Amino acid sequence: PESIKNKVKIVLIIKNGYRCRCGCDDCVVSSEQDSLRHSQSRINAYRALTSPSLIALSSRDPLLTAFELSWELRRLTKMETEFRAEYNEMRAQCQTFATSLLDHARTSNELEVMLNHNPDGETWEPGERQTLERLKLAIKYKQKQFVAHPNVQQLLAAIWYQGLPGFRRKSMVGQMFEVGKLGALFPVYSSIYMMAPTSKMGMFMKKPFVKFICHSSSYAFFLSLLGAASQRIEFILIDLFGTDWMRDILAEWKRKERGAFPGLVESSV
Repeated sequence: PESIKNKVKIVLIIKNGYRCRCGCDDCVVSSEQDSLRHSQSRINAYRALTSPSLIALSSRDPLLTAFELSWELRRLTKMETEFRAEYNEMRAQCQTFATSLLDHARTSNELEVMLNHNPDGETWEPGERQTLERLKLAIKYKQKQFVAHPNVQQLLAAIWYQGLPGFRRKSMVGQMFEVGKLGALFPVYSSIYMMAPTSKMGMFMKKPFVKFICHSSSYAFFLSLLGAASQRIEFILIDLFGTDWMRDILAEWKRKERGAFPGLVESSV
């Protein structure tokens, strides 16, 4: 234990002193005197910083530390292309360490606490709206392995289909029927949500998948109305199914109808 603590102290010195020397005079002089030695010292320092055991012992927020180190190493692969393989190896080690922490979550509650943790905000409590701050941070730092972890994907699926229990276990026909029913009832859901947003039906409208279906249905309905208006669908329907007096009224409309003013090209002609 004492030797581990000493190693932690050494890593803290490296972490606090090495990163800030990138643009200082010592770093510039060291690079000019012996660029290979300078690059090797940088690699050795990051090998120490990316050690999973030392990250866990020295950092108060191992996930954030792993994300930041991975991002720094990604930047270094572009700065020092000659040592790209070494930096990519260390970056993969950081990503694997961050992803392995998800395997220690035994329940959905533990996973939610981990993914909703925000060190700069209030502590997330079960039952509150999930902000998924840690997941947003992983996306920001391009942690694909972390985001694609089965535990994370299962939680995202549970949030997405919230309010529709058993939807994923239904057959394709059953799912299409459920989606069609939600899409057809979007005027009802929208009206209830505007009048009583805190009611049971209004809260149901806030579910992610339900909201997506209702928004998509309203947009599709708007496009249908736009297409019908451009084709003057009422004239077509009267011609096909209208009575004689309706056709007479339509003919009178067409006779009195005034066309648009000629455009620039038409005026030139």
